[in-house]
Amino acid sequence: MVSLPITPIGAALVDSDAIHNRPPVAQLFEEQRSGERFSLIVNHFKSKSSCPASGADADQGDGQSCWNATRVAQAQRLLSWINGTLVPTSADPDVLLVGDFNAYAKEDPITTLVNAGYTNLISSFVGAEAYSYVFDGQWGYLDQALASPSLLAQTSGAGDYHINADEPSVLDYNTNYKSAAQIAAFFNADAFRTSDHDPVLIGLGLRPLARAAADSYTVEAGSTLSVNASTGLLANDSGLAPAIISYTQPSHGTLSLTADGALSYTPAPGYTGTDSFSYTLASTTSANGTRLYRSDLALLGTFGGVNITASAYGSALAPVPGSSDEFYGLTDRGPNVDGPSGSKIEPIPSFTPAIGKFKLVDGQAILEQTITLKAADGSPYNGQVSTEANTGETIYDLDGNLLPASPYGYDPEGLVALADGSFWVSDEYGPFITHFAADGTQLARLSPYDGSLPAELKSRVVNRGMEGLAITPDGSTLVGMMQSALQQADLAGSDAKKLTPLRIVTYALASGETHEYLYLLDNPSTTKTAVSEITALSNTTFLVLERDGNALPGAYKKLFLIDISGATDVGPGSSLASASYDAASGGLLVGGKSIELLLKGQNTAAATSTLASSGITPVAKSLYLDLGALLTSLDPQGRFFAHDKIEGVALANSGTQLVIANDSDFGLDGVTNSAAPFQLHAKMTATGEQDEGEFLVIDLADASALVTLNVQDTLAPETIIDSQPTNPSSSAAASFSFSGSDSGAGVASFACSLDGAAFAACTSGVSYSDLADGSHSFAVQAIDGVGNGDATPASVSWMVDTTAPTVSFSEQPTSPINSGAASFAFSSSDAGSGVASVACSLDGAAFAACTSPLSYSGLAKGAHTFQVQAIDQAGNLGSASASWTINAAATSTRFSTSANPAVTGQELTFTARVAVLAPGVGTPAGNVTFLSWGKPIAGCREVALSDGVARCTTSFSHAGAYLIGVRYSGGDYFLASATGPWLQVVKSASQVSLRSSANPSAFGQSVTFTARVRAATRVTGSVTFLDGTTVLATRQLSN
Repeated sequence: MVSLPITPIGAALVDSDAIHNRPPVAQLFEEQRSGERFSLIVNHFKSKSSCPASGADADQGDGQSCWNATRVAQAQRLLSWINGTLVPTSADPDVLLVGDFNAYAKEDPITTLVNAGYTNLISSFVGAEAYSYVFDGQWGYLDQALASPSLLAQTSGAGDYHINADEPSVLDYNTNYKSAAQIAAFFNADAFRTSDHDPVLIGLGLRPLARAAADSYTVEAGSTLSVNASTGLLANDSGLAPAIISYTQPSHGTLSLTADGALSYTPAPGYTGTDSFSYTLASTTSANGTRLYRSDLALLGTFGGVNITASAYGSALAPVPGSSDEFYGLTDRGPNVDGPSGSKIEPIPSFTPAIGKFKLVDGQAILEQTITLKAADGSPYNGQVSTEANTGETIYDLDGNLLPASPYGYDPEGLVALADGSFWVSDEYGPFITHFAADGTQLARLSPYDGSLPAELKSRVVNRGMEGLAITPDGSTLVGMMQSALQQADLAGSDAKKLTPLRIVTYALASGETHEYLYLLDNPSTTKTAVSEITALSNTTFLVLERDGNALPGAYKKLFLIDISGATDVGPGSSLASASYDAASGGLLVGGKSIELLLKGQNTAAATSTLASSGITPVAKSLYLDLGALLTSLDPQGRFFAHDKIEGVALANSGTQLVIANDSDFGLDGVTNSAAPFQLHAKMTATGEQDEGEFLVIDLADASALVTLNVQDTLAPETIIDSQPTNPSSSAAASFSFSGSDSGAGVASFACSLDGAAFAACTSGVSYSDLADGSHSFAVQAIDGVGNGDATPASVSWMVDTTAPTVSFSEQPTSPINSGAASFAFSSSDAGSGVASVACSLDGAAFAACTSPLSYSGLAKGAHTFQVQAIDQAGNLGSASASWTINAAATSTRFSTSANPAVTGQELTFTARVAVLAPGVGTPAGNVTFLSWGKPIAGCREVALSDGVARCTTSFSHAGAYLIGVRYSGGDYFLASATGPWLQVVKSASQVSLRSSANPSAFGQSVTFTARVRAATRVTGSVTFLDGTTVLATRQLSN
């Protein structure tokens, strides 16, 4: 333990009100090291002696002795003086009450202070065994120390210093029976007894009061401002480890903020100017404006061995219209606890659910009016199962008697109070939304069983119906919220309490039109959260309380800000094309599945993605206030507002105050035995007390600081030319489309320049005409909304070329011509952008790229045309063509034979020569047929010409004269021709024998030569006798 010096600040304050016989004295102290302050008030309430015989201050026989009424009045005056004088004067809410209050911890004066939010430190830190005073062998403590809510979190401990009370009375602090020396020693400044009371020691760990200071940041439009924790929102705040527990969203951008003050902000596209948001510190809130109000109501009675409290009006909370300090609270169906085998035990079957009107004043929630809920026929509602909407629960009384379903069974959970004095109440059984008159009589009812509410709501989880109800500020629309997901039939027994989606239903009071939206719980399979309340901020934004069932510290209690404006309607009026609505099968079905089955087993992030892929957007959701963090900052041990079931939420005083209420469960949490008659178990909180209803008011206005975001635009836009003329272009006109991008204010205008002229205002799609052939340039500059111009305008250069290329032939076929071959030589030129390509076409065929020279062969007879196109870089086309005709030329045919006359059997070679006649060209090709007497000679039919010559070899077996002819059949480019007839003589073959009259003969001897000629026919003619080559004689044949 470290002792730190403190210094009194200013003069002491004394409350001189006549109620005090010993006025309280207050002194403001400052810790020298930290500068933190607190006020100490020393009290001495009216003693219990000299009792009057009658009146309010007489001994009432309740164990509090006399003058109790005066001590209570002194406690009430003390509270009024603190709130009205001390705290405003000191400007610090940290208050410590000490002194001899002449009242024990459970007596009325102390409970008055406790009910106002002060904590009995001796009770909290020491417990039931504490004492500081002993009288006649009885011990207890009248010496109290009580801390305000803000100081409680800074209290490290408390206890009684037992240096006086334990000593025997002979050492009493008076001077009786003491010597002079003893009397002198009695007043020494030492630890020996100078009183019969023990002093109270309190340990304080003063925390610097957390104060949020305004911040200002500058961010470039279109960019993201990222600030780390070291330079973030808390850097200029004061206090010990302040933490951000809530913040608003800026109007012109998106904000992400962490508890340590780090932030990320992105301005909305195109926005420049001043944006802002506010944030709240946990420590600031706890110090500057958290007030507790307790509802000290009479007991409902003692049942099952336990007192049942009546202060269970926190199931819902609604401001009383026109009042700033009055609120309506709502009970649920009544005292009930879980029994054996899944049953319920209701100790007071006759309990009627009710609305209570409370006024919050001086730490007290004063019940001004009780409005019991009744059916239209005046019959009171009860907590039994509804006959119309049976939950399947089995309910018994304490004696084990079965409580049957009732047509008046009702379990209210949500509350709306209207200016006309009537109420709308939602319940968990139907779920129903019921309209009640000001006296609690039913006027009308909305139900999923008659179509006034979506029918799928009937599938609510037992005891998790329509937990929250709100009305929009314009009074037009009820907004009801289910506590958990629906237990759809297609879930096949899976626990819907672990699923993320629950339903929000809106109901237009004038038309009856309903809409239905999805709210996604924060991973309920692990956090075990559900929704307890909804309250309206605007016609589309609401606060939603999501919580678990645990007590603090370490519990999940958070308020979320939601917006339904962008959410997808998943109710009967849904227009979602990818889904169908079937109330009997679970409402909106995606792929034939209920939404609950579609999202089964998925955490919140996965469920969001799955819904998005199905075209469904849930309500927007962001943290508004971490209520658990706030309460833990008030008391890390969870003793401040020590309730597990925080259910009522309301806004007051134009949204600057948040009012929270708890459902105390009537101070019950179970039974202690498993068979009737049942004994109940009291529900205890961390304070060691039975749970009762309380109201917590949080002043948000005093807890926030404004953050200013200056969104400036210093960056010039970028310019982009989206379309432009081709380069080069064959058109004398030019059009341009362009756009710009700007991270800030956005592109507001453009300026253009042609061929270096001054920039002038223009719009995308600008056109120019009558441009001369040659080079041109175009530039365009984007200008944003604050006048920043693109310093490097987008530009483009191009050439205008409207003149076509020229094409000429240097070689082409003559016409007519009897040749199937054609050769061309050509050239092209362009004075502008230059020839880009050349293409050719023969006889109208598609143009194809070609180069010069170009030859063709095998062309058919007839007219032909050859075209050449030259295209320049701008697309201009120039062309030239050549036409010619191909025909067949006349031919001549000549014949020759290898022997004429010939003899029978002699091999003859016939030769035909075919030649083209002028002006024809080329060598004829084709076939030649040799004829004898007009008929083809065997083996000489269709003999192919080779280089204009055809030869045929044949022979004749009979002697005679033959008329030989030649016929040329013609070719592709040559006409047929013929020759003949030519006479071919064939003679018979003969044998000649020569005989000499003398062989050998003598010189000079006359010799006779005889020649004999034999042949197949009669031989005629002559024979010539030769001596070598010298003719000797020629003689006619005879015989």
